[in-house]
Amino acid sequence: MQAFHLDSVDSTNQEAKRLLARGEIKGVAYVLAREQTAGKGSHGRKWASPRDAGLYLSIVQRFDEGLDPTALSIQSFTLAAGIACAEVLHAHFDVEVKLKPINDLYIGSGKLGGILVESMVEGALIRSLITGVGVNLCAADRALLKGASPAVAIEDLLGSSEEHRLSASLLATDMVTSVTSWNSVAIADGGSTILAAWERWKLPGSVSPVRF
Repeated sequence: MQAFHLDSVDSTNQEAKRLLARGEIKGVAYVLAREQTAGKGSHGRKWASPRDAGLYLSIVQRFDEGLDPTALSIQSFTLAAGIACAEVLHAHFDVEVKLKPINDLYIGSGKLGGILVESMVEGALIRSLITGVGVNLCAADRALLKGASPAVAIEDLLGSSEEHRLSASLLATDMVTSVTSWNSVAIADGGSTILAAWERWKLPGSVSPVRF
């Protein structure tokens, strides 16, 4: 697995695309940054990425044989990433993360993180998949859009004692393992197993996605 650790970057997803374009990624890789100056959320929204205050991670998978986009859905990969994130965060911090359709991570009424999955299509096949993950680890000033849910960080829940401080690097490697594993499930069965697993973590009152 290739690892690209950056001090600062516009967006880890954008950097992943640049690395792919230069042919520097061969299989599974990840891009991890201490801060993002132009972090991306869904629908073109910005993702606040204060320095050393969160996990700013993009996981890249290349598929040499390509994947048929008519048999798969980006939505299933987004749900898979949500399950993976919830499991890893629960395992490391013993917090009950909930998933809000289709790409938000919540604890209570606060937004803990988000997911942005992008596919790179060449010759009518998906050749690469980029899974961007942003998680608020430490308390920090985060500019929010009007009407947005309040931000919550792991530190807000567990305190700032050293025993609760997990390096972003260690968390990133576990995220890579879990995300790629769940992506394999999505590829194998087209999403039905993913949807069933997603139900375990969904935010109460959320309507589950039903189409892939």
